Amino acid sequence: MVQPVMGGQLRCKQFPPLNTIPPGNLPDPWKPGSTHPHFNNGLPSDLLGVQGYQTATGRTATFGQEGIIECATGFMITPQIVLTAAHLIAPGQNWKNIVLFQPAFNNGHPLQHFEKVNVEAAYIPEAYFSINNDGKDYAILVLEKEVPSDLLFKLTRLAPGDLNIPAFAIGYPAGIADQQRLIGSIEWATPFRVRHDIPCVSGFSGSAIMAHQFSNNTDVAAGIHNSSKKASVISNAMLAEINFVYNSFGTNPLNLFS
Repeated sequence: MVQPVMGGQLRCKQFPPLNTIPPGNLPDPWKPGSTHPHFNNGLPSDLLGVQGYQTATGRTATFGQEGIIECATGFMITPQIVLTAAHLIAPGQNWKNIVLFQPAFNNGHPLQHFEKVNVEAAYIPEAYFSINNDGKDYAILVLEKEVPSDLLFKLTRLAPGDLNIPAFAIGYPAGIADQQRLIGSIEWATPFRVRHDIPCVSGFSGSAIMAHQFSNNTDVAAGIHNSSKKASVISNAMLAEINFVYNSFGTNPLNLFS
């Protein structure tokens, strides 16, 4: 059931659970009981020292009528709220039947059986459907339960025209189980888009574009990667949407911004 709310579309509590997917259709490491070595032998070298953000970066997976699982990236801003790209959840502007999220780590350790968490609800702004606006190519996911993480992503708003900001993205390249970190810079920002030169590849859609703040030596999410060198900017409108979705399903106040 899709509800038109808050200038967007909210699909609530209608995603069937994981057990409706035949296990043979789940690629490793999504199969229950998988022993993929990456999850048992620590972090790859390019993720060491990334301030724990790999723990809140996970793989999104969708399953539609065509019977194919497609995977990309998402990131946690609360233990129960994930941001990702809208075209993963509704490619061609058609909603997927099943949406899942697999957090990478739980308090620095592998999740038991590589736990996959059902998405209880998803929100996509109406502009994504009506005008196919890549600046609005983002989705807000509500997980069916809270997932502990070492460090949740904080958000920041870029001023229009901001440029030459050191940046990186953590994501899952298509067909590869391991996370990778790619570095670059934010070239400029508009009210709706972040332009960056991070060499993101297929599978990085939905990853956070992390901007470095020299004032306090921290990294914060400035956008949601959705296409070649483009991302949806974190905006006041997005914050209002996140709060609307969160308040519909949660009880604790949000502290999203750095």
